[in-house]
Amino acid sequence: MKNSQIPVPLLLLFGLTAVAAAVFFLVFNPGEHAAEPDAPVRLRFVGADGEPRAGVQAMLGKNVAKEPILMPLTGADGCIDGTIPAGAYELRVYPKRLATAAARDTFRDERAGDPGAIRRVRFFVRGVEFKVGETSRIDVALPSKAGY
Repeated sequence: MKNSQIPVPLLLLFGLTAVAAAVFFLVFNPGEHAAEPDAPVRLRFVGADGEPRAGVQAMLGKNVAKEPILMPLTGADGCIDGTIPAGAYELRVYPKRLATAAARDTFRDERAGDPGAIRRVRFFVRGVEFKVGETSRIDVALPSKAGY
């Protein structure tokens, strides 16, 4: 029997089995697919002198393989306010010379043969954890190597 001659009842059985398996997976693994609830955050970035730094480009990442959550640039008060999906993250910053999207685009273009170059210039600052129901207020001391 050729593949194109598989009886219709068998095709239906395989199709229904695949649908049942998908439903089983979604029902019994809800944490894998549900979005984390948001947690309110306020991050304040300061330099070595303790003064707030404007224009800091920060990001939060959970996994090196995934793209991080890019935060908005800090304002004149050195702060970022918002909500983030609850959980533990690594907080990183771009160096000051790469704080703008245009600067990062130019950097990537100049290193087109090295797609991992942009990841290597990010500075690890610290681990952070955000919890549902409580506003996380964190003062972040910037690494001096970042140039802020």
